Amino acid sequence: MLPVYRTHNHAAPTRAHRILFWIGAFFAGWVAVFTYAAHLMGQNPGLPFHAPPLHLWTIASLYLGGMVMMVLAARARTLSATRIPVVVAGLFTGFLLLVSLFHLERFDFSVPDRTGPLWGIVWLPLPFQVSWFWFVLYGMCPVVVAVLLRRYWHASQGVHYNPLPIALRSFLASIGLCGVAFALVLLITPRIGMLLWPWEISVFLAQIYAGPFLAFAVAAIMMAMAQDRADTHIPAAGLAVFAAFALMASLWHLSVLRPFSPAAFSWLGILALLLCAAGLTLQATDRKTST
Repeated sequence: MLPVYRTHNHAAPTRAHRILFWIGAFFAGWVAVFTYAAHLMGQNPGLPFHAPPLHLWTIASLYLGGMVMMVLAARARTLSATRIPVVVAGLFTGFLLLVSLFHLERFDFSVPDRTGPLWGIVWLPLPFQVSWFWFVLYGMCPVVVAVLLRRYWHASQGVHYNPLPIALRSFLASIGLCGVAFALVLLITPRIGMLLWPWEISVFLAQIYAGPFLAFAVAAIMMAMAQDRADTHIPAAGLAVFAAFALMASLWHLSVLRPFSPAAFSWLGILALLLCAAGLTLQATDRKTST
């Protein structure tokens, strides 16, 4: 039988919690929207590096899933319902910062002569803004998450036991463990990860993906271990949005995927399984008790 972790179900998020979640939702939404539209705009005010269209859409899907988690966390009625999204935010931003520090040459910190069309409203050039904000924002997020998690752990008490069905918990745990393994391969041995990726990818982008994939995989594992199924509703919604949009992006750019390769079939299959698992979790949860 899978273990479960205990949470305090009665404590409510403070106003500070909600403000932080809304700030996180805003920045995640900013990156998602402008990264989706980058190929139309000719530049990307959301990311400080360049990537091919399918990579941009996949990255945008990750941020869109994160934005959904933050929006729902900001509206949550219980503190325990926001625990998994906070862990996701910490892993997501922390590993992105770590990878970025090892690839500083990929970021433009210069100040060009002209201002970007969107960032010009604050009178600072576009590349300067994006690169510096990237490091400042992702440097602050893990610290904020650590403070929030300290409160969660100090308030941890078992008061309710209503986990997801054992079959669904096993399904989520299996997907999560596979995701953790894949994320670690991308992070530690990116050249091997490049062989497992379903389309062309650089070492830098392989390691960039590692943090968000690890965050979402850990979320699936935590959902499988959650004591109260109501606490799984918010992360399930975020995972469903990510899987759905990433799957649509991959099917839209199907010609970019390596034809008839095990990596391509595995990628599409895992996204479909994740979407199925998240959908089943949403069906098994009572939304009124989780948000």
